[in-house]
Amino acid sequence: MKDVAAFIEKGRTIYGYPHFINDAGGSICVLDDPEPIDVLCRHTVILYIRADESMETELIARQRRSPKPLYYQAPFLDQQLGEYLRESGLDAIEAIDPDEFTRWIFPRLVAHRRPCYESIAARCGYTVSAREAEAVRDEDDFMELVGAALARHEEAA
Repeated sequence: MKDVAAFIEKGRTIYGYPHFINDAGGSICVLDDPEPIDVLCRHTVILYIRADESMETELIARQRRSPKPLYYQAPFLDQQLGEYLRESGLDAIEAIDPDEFTRWIFPRLVAHRRPCYESIAARCGYTVSAREAEAVRDEDDFMELVGAALARHEEAA
């Protein structure tokens, strides 16, 4: 993320790309180092894609069907591990089934990250609904989505 400006420039000069899309991923909001977000704020348009309740439910169901590795901030993880051990009646972290833990923690992680995303968007980004993003089919749709987010922001200011 700290090199995003260089990648944008390379995309333009080497490949002739007029636009650069950077999917930073959900973990960006919980990095302990603020510099990556500061760099993104200076060089990109940050879009927070906000899921509605039904979409969050689907994301959680998808994660439960097919758990994937996730990044956790240490304080959050420590708190959740203690809670999981108590609820599961386990005595040691080594006894945890990683997939079961991931299924258990994911809804909590979603709730934990939501205010982080909202804070970034409020400081230097824009918000679009996941339903709006889901409707994007091509470059024109994407540009319209970004334009609508910018316009809403200007109207609210």
